[in-house]
Amino acid sequence: MKAGHRKWMLLVAVVVAAAAGAQAVEITKGPYFVEITTDGVTVCWEVDAESTGTLEYGPSEGEMRKVSTGEFEALHKVRISGLEAGTTYYYRVSEGEAASEMNQFRTLPAQGAFTFVAYGDTRSNPGSHTLVTEAIRERAPAFVLHTGDLVGYGYEDSLWGKEFFAPAKKLLANAAVFAVPGNHEEESANYYKYFGASSGKPWYSFDCVNAHFTMLDSCLDLEPGSEQYEWLAKDLAATDKRWRFVAFHHPLYSSGAHLSEVGIRNAIEPVLQANNVDMVFVGHDHHYERTLPIASAFGEVHPITHVVTGGGGAPTRPVAGDFFTARCLSELNYCVVTVDGESCEFSAYDVEGHKIDKLVIVKSGEGYANGYPGKTAPMELAQVEGMAQEALGWRNIDLTVKVRKIDEEYEFTAPAWGDVTLDIRWEPAERRLAVEPEQMTVQIEAGKTAKAAFVIKVKEGDTNAPRAVVKGQTKIGEFDFAVTPFSVKRPI
Repeated sequence: MKAGHRKWMLLVAVVVAAAAGAQAVEITKGPYFVEITTDGVTVCWEVDAESTGTLEYGPSEGEMRKVSTGEFEALHKVRISGLEAGTTYYYRVSEGEAASEMNQFRTLPAQGAFTFVAYGDTRSNPGSHTLVTEAIRERAPAFVLHTGDLVGYGYEDSLWGKEFFAPAKKLLANAAVFAVPGNHEEESANYYKYFGASSGKPWYSFDCVNAHFTMLDSCLDLEPGSEQYEWLAKDLAATDKRWRFVAFHHPLYSSGAHLSEVGIRNAIEPVLQANNVDMVFVGHDHHYERTLPIASAFGEVHPITHVVTGGGGAPTRPVAGDFFTARCLSELNYCVVTVDGESCEFSAYDVEGHKIDKLVIVKSGEGYANGYPGKTAPMELAQVEGMAQEALGWRNIDLTVKVRKIDEEYEFTAPAWGDVTLDIRWEPAERRLAVEPEQMTVQIEAGKTAKAAFVIKVKEGDTNAPRAVVKGQTKIGEFDFAVTPFSVKRPI
């Protein structure tokens, strides 16, 4: 062979090898599942370069079907249909030489008992999130509800792998996730790319045996008349399922750092009660908290238990407890719920497997067979507390402008059913702006409004916002909360 020909052949070999190397791809996210049903599931995985992929699945490793994605793309989503309910299937995804492990998924059951898990706020600490997902895997849930804040910043592409898909890799390979967006998703395209419903809307619902699940986006408008509110009302009114669960991000009842989301509560609580919702799962506050069943002091209202499960990995925060709290603690956590006919058994766990809370609800006809709801918390007292929280509001203090004092006036309104007494005390602390008077008692007559005036004193070196501790009294009960109702803009 001539030297020139040998050189040409060597060059071709190098080019072919380089091209083969360039075409090699890596599976970077998944596989994971969305929209699982009794007869179908969507299997998803992402690679680091656009390519075609293959899904193999079957009832055993020896009976596998192959499905090609067909399209050159980075994120593959393959819908499988015609499956049997409550059945385990083996599967594997591949891209050229790259392939996942042989995993399993199980379609939703059509009858009998089933178990699901709820957790949320998995952002910022991948190590902590890994601990939680490993604990969840041991429960072998039929599916998982995620209450939002999957990652720290939804627009940051790299965080989706680092904070969510990598820590939850083993869990996602075997259990479908039904997610809702939190404020940290920022309504980003990334969230909808990975977990957006096929309907194209951020809200959706699904059924499992005799239970209905309604998933909302509390970052978007939920006021009466909004598109999401109208859909919510129709969705709940249309279901005939025995058990009804709702999940979203912002808590209607919380004694944590963010407190209760009063505006959302005022908007949707009536429709949840009217449609016999049993439990609400939320996050946003990084702790665990279960309420007493929320009912009415003045009439019959369907009792709803609310659960904050914001301990999926994000930094935990203190939780104080309030009149509506049945159990609370500041720990990484997740919730396990088993529905079996007329019975619903709820348990909460920490990452070490300790059961930190338990509640059993047994239905019978139009009521309950096991003493539920027992002691309840009146929603009317929560409404008064919410009035006080909203009255204190959220104000900005600009310390870049030289001022000696800032005058503030608050307006409080009592409900028609009774008087309200508020004791407001401003806590002193190092470098915290002083408020005068430090303590004030405000008496508000039923159906009337009262005002309270305070002066914020600005001294050199004081840059921290004032913190108010509020105790309230009414004829139906007492409440207390602490809030820092100011944002301080400090000099550079």
